[in-house]
Amino acid sequence: MLASLLPGLRDVRTPIAVGYLWLVLCWIWFSDELPAARPSGDGLVARVFELSALVGSAATIGAISFVAYLLGALLTLSFEGAVAQRVMPSFAVSRGVRITGYQYRELVDRLESELEERLGSLDGPIARRYGLQRGLSAGTEDDLRARLLVANQELYGEYDRLAAESTFRLNVCPALLAGAITAGIELWWGWLAIGVAGVALLVAQGVNRYALSMTVLRRAVLNGAVEHPYQAAMRSLEEQEMADQTRALEQERIAAERRERERKGGRIIN
Repeated sequence: MLASLLPGLRDVRTPIAVGYLWLVLCWIWFSDELPAARPSGDGLVARVFELSALVGSAATIGAISFVAYLLGALLTLSFEGAVAQRVMPSFAVSRGVRITGYQYRELVDRLESELEERLGSLDGPIARRYGLQRGLSAGTEDDLRARLLVANQELYGEYDRLAAESTFRLNVCPALLAGAITAGIELWWGWLAIGVAGVALLVAQGVNRYALSMTVLRRAVLNGAVEHPYQAAMRSLEEQEMADQTRALEQERIAAERRERERKGGRIIN
C-alpha cells in the first residue's frame, strides 16, 4: 500500500515545499503591510479573519497548504523537455553516466537513420511519410517512460524516485537563493555566502540525480528491458511489410487458381 502511495506523495511534495517557501518569503517581505489581527470594519480582510476564527486553526492551516500547493504547482519547473534531457546529463561527474549517454545516443541515431531510410523506401504520398516521421520523432522520451511503466514497474519506480528527488532539489533553489539574498541584506552578508553555497550544492545534487534517472531509462533500452519507440516503429513496419507480402502471395495464389479453373473449364467446353 505504501509503495502505491509514494508516487503520489512525490508529486505533491515539490509543489507544497516550493509554495510554502515562497509564502514564507512573501510574509518576510510584506509583513509590515499585512494585518496581524482582525481590522476594524467589514472589509474583505476582516471577513477572512472571521472565516479563520469560524473554521478553526486546523482548517486554516489546510487552506494555507492548499494555497501553497497551487502556488507551488504554478512555479514548479519541469525538466523533462528535450533540452534538459540532452544538456543536464552532460554535467554528471559519473563516468558510467556519460558512457551510457554516448551508447544510448549512438543507438538512437542508428535507429533513427534506419527508420528514416525504411520510411523513405515505402510507397505512398510523401506528406504521409513525413507526418509519420514527425510523429515518431516527437515525444519519444514520454513514450519511453510509458513503456517502462508497463514493462517493469520496479525499474520505473527507481527512475521516478530519482527524477522526483532531482525536481525537488532544483525547484527549491530559487526560493532558497532569494531567502539567502534577503538574509544577507537584512542580517549579515555571511548568510548570503552560506545560502549560495547551499544552493550550489543542491543544484549539483539535483543535476546528478537527474542524470542518474535518465541513465536508468537509457539502460533499460540498452539492456533490452524496454523497447525504444523507434524499435517499435521498425518492428511495426516489418510486420506490415510481411503482412503485405503475405496478402500479395495469397492474392497471387487465388488468381492462379482462378486461371487454372478457367483453363480446365475451357478444355471441357472444347
